Amino acid sequence: MAEAIDQKITAGMLLAGSKCETAGRLPKSGILHEAQTTMRIYQIVLSQLKTKRDLSKQIEKRQLQLPVAISLPTTINETNRLLRISQRTVRKLARKAYDLKKQQRDEKVAALVNAEPGSVKEKILQRIERAEHTKAMFLRLPSIKPKPSGGISLVKVPTDLPNKPKEAKEWRTVTEPDEIEQLIMERQKVHFGQATPTPFANEPLKSTFNWTGTSPEVQVVLKGDYVPSNTVDSQSNRILQSCTRKMPPVSSSIPLDAMKNKYRSWKETTSTSPSGRHLGHKHALLKPLTNSNNWTRHETKYGEYTI
Repeated sequence: MAEAIDQKITAGMLLAGSKCETAGRLPKSGILHEAQTTMRIYQIVLSQLKTKRDLSKQIEKRQLQLPVAISLPTTINETNRLLRISQRTVRKLARKAYDLKKQQRDEKVAALVNAEPGSVKEKILQRIERAEHTKAMFLRLPSIKPKPSGGISLVKVPTDLPNKPKEAKEWRTVTEPDEIEQLIMERQKVHFGQATPTPFANEPLKSTFNWTGTSPEVQVVLKGDYVPSNTVDSQSNRILQSCTRKMPPVSSSIPLDAMKNKYRSWKETTSTSPSGRHLGHKHALLKPLTNSNNWTRHETKYGEYTI
């Protein structure tokens, strides 16, 4: 039941997101690209100054995209000042991006008319538009072509030293799916069974604290009331006596305001879930619900919802 409700919530989020999609990217122009690159350089410089990491290669790569390299600030305050200026410039240019694109195209047409005497301006403009359309089409191809499954098609197995693969010299290649699955399962059993000799993987601690660590004895240990057992080795007894909770238990409930503040500081571009849910849905929580909003209430067999 809970999974079915969660699936319906996800479907609703994806549908709402598809209705709120923005238009495509802003049309590229030389001026806008320079402003965006400059802003990105200042962001990298600020990160370098704050984290003390060497990001000179990334900065140099961005500098090469500019007609003339910019001088780099050396303090955080100066970087913040220049970053704010560059952000204002980008926002200003973004508002008139389409006009800048048209201006750049008109300049290109005029240059071609002068370079090709006898040419017709309208035909040159059509040629430029066709070239831009073709370029945009090829840029979209990687995003619409089917993605590879990423499945394992073969494995190599050591034949001379099966228990010491790092020292093996002779290998055989396996391509049959059933045998590949069998070999991988055998390897995983050995790999995840390496903890078998440890105390908690053997009796009596194995039964006392169980696989998930949720038995009543766990709370006894966390409260500091564990009494050393004669059936447990001394090292394990000392470890269990030191596993006392020193911090108050974490509450399982989160206040709505605290959750909103966290999402407010979390970049919306962060990838969060393969289900399709993303932080854009969470950022919708930041929008205040007031009487001035145009909300419509709907009734369904699952209850009421408001849009």
